[in-house]
Amino acid sequence: MTKNCAICGNKIKLLDQNLKFKDGFADEKCFKKAGLKTSMSDITWASEHNIADLSKLINNGETINTKELAKEKKQDAKADKQDKIDKIWEQFKKVGVSDTFGTKKEIRTLPDILSDDETIKYATSGFLEANTVLMVCTNIRILFLDKGLVYGVKSTEIPLDMVNSVNYSKKIVFGNISIVNGAKTTLIEQVNKDTAPKMVDAIKQARLDYTNSSNQRKIVKEEQSLANKLRDLKSLLDEGIITEEEFSKKKKQLLNI
Repeated sequence: MTKNCAICGNKIKLLDQNLKFKDGFADEKCFKKAGLKTSMSDITWASEHNIADLSKLINNGETINTKELAKEKKQDAKADKQDKIDKIWEQFKKVGVSDTFGTKKEIRTLPDILSDDETIKYATSGFLEANTVLMVCTNIRILFLDKGLVYGVKSTEIPLDMVNSVNYSKKIVFGNISIVNGAKTTLIEQVNKDTAPKMVDAIKQARLDYTNSSNQRKIVKEEQSLANKLRDLKSLLDEGIITEEEFSKKKKQLLNI
């Protein structure tokens, strides 16, 4: 297939160096005007930009250092993640989290797992299936995070509306937490005996708040639906499609009068 440079229109031969952009190709003569080569960072930059971006650089007599851009992007991403981790620690402090033993790696993965509208209610460390996990209760779910040395992050969760019951038992040093959802029971062992009851209380309160919030949303939705039905019914009356008597009868049915 014949390729032509989207900047100058010249034919790009089989062995000619070129860069592939999102919407076309640029030959060596043209992409060099913008300071580009065929390094991996240049190839990546080109694949993420349009020919118009290259044309703008050339017309303005500007050059670009994609290695420095990639470095700055990486630093910004690192700073952004650190900012999110700092905010997580602020939430931990606010709700009184005191035991995160052995879960530093798991905490650093939380920014990638929590959604923007998710808030932490409590957290503690424990053992799940013989592995150290970070147990986190949020306003919508219970998370169990395990960052292995070889594998990546193993994340399991129980939505709050699926929790049937949650209990804890104390031993001499540690405590256990059991969560029942459906026919399954999740047992978290070797939980700090002081944080175990706090986690159970946090889950119970979060589940109650979630249920109340869901019920409220349901009520609002039903009220909006009723209002729409009444408006539609009134439109039928105004257009003469139904009589006043039919309107009154149907309205009483909708309002359960």
